[in-house]
Amino acid sequence: MLSMKFYVFGLLVLTLSLFSCEKPKTKQTSKGIKSPNIALCKVVYGAYQVKTPIYGEVQNQAATYVSSPIGGILKSVYVKNGDFVKKGQVIAKLDTKVFQDKALSIAQDIEASKKKLKYYMSRYERAKKLYKLGSMSYQEYSQIKTDLALAKGELDKNIYLKKSLEDEASYGIIKAPFDGIVSNVVPSGSNVNPGSPIAFISAKKLYGEFFIPFNMKISHTDKILFENKLYPINAFQDDKSRLAVILPISSYENPGNSLKAFIVKTIQGQRIPSKALVLYNNRPSVFIKQGDKVKNIPVKILGNMGQYYVVSGVIGGSVVCKGAKLLKDGEKVK
Repeated sequence: MLSMKFYVFGLLVLTLSLFSCEKPKTKQTSKGIKSPNIALCKVVYGAYQVKTPIYGEVQNQAATYVSSPIGGILKSVYVKNGDFVKKGQVIAKLDTKVFQDKALSIAQDIEASKKKLKYYMSRYERAKKLYKLGSMSYQEYSQIKTDLALAKGELDKNIYLKKSLEDEASYGIIKAPFDGIVSNVVPSGSNVNPGSPIAFISAKKLYGEFFIPFNMKISHTDKILFENKLYPINAFQDDKSRLAVILPISSYENPGNSLKAFIVKTIQGQRIPSKALVLYNNRPSVFIKQGDKVKNIPVKILGNMGQYYVVSGVIGGSVVCKGAKLLKDGEKVK
């Protein structure tokens, strides 16, 4: 009889433990309607790097043309046909005044964005106090938070644009990618297009030759990561051929050996956790919290960073990252 009591007691404990271990997915509201549990994650605006592998092989001779991805008027040319140049030697310079002028204009926009951010920060601090006192609705408070996030995003965007223009100006300095003999030098004063040859360099040495497929779109901000070093891509491929990129090899290799490098793209956008991105109505999107409900916002995917995505189109400074895949547009949440 005693053993039977222990048996019944054991069953009761086991049953209670099973129910207590069950992870609750929803909470009951006062009206008895189930409301999903969610968690919010911050949206971070900035410039992010996305890597794509490319492959090549070791060559015992290398030859390539040098160019600039920005184009313009050749202000100065420092070499002539038949000259020997060292790696990193300046071959020519382009007139980059237009980029410098734009950078100065953006600098003024940055100062205006700083003043705007200061205003919205002050407004937010005041709204936070009023909301805690119950003198402001959640909708008004939420809108002010959104305005602050947008103002910060505008400042970050202008800072990034200024840096991009400064980088473009730096591309006006054309350097030799390796030691070699120059030929087919374009004369000073010529108007060259982005990616068009300015000089041809031949070398007799081991180099890595990488081919970028024509369907991989390349921009002037892209770089190649090889042997832990970043190299600019000083040429553009056309729509019918592959772009050959010649890079020096620091370690000993045999001709014909295969090599691996990465195209590094810098993408400007909003970084969100991968678990926040959902497919809703066959479109990539996120959920944002507005009051006690969620709203679905379609976004454009700009890049995949593994645990994060870089997107555009997010409204506000946070997205739903826990429970996003179970939500519906307009649904009430806790």
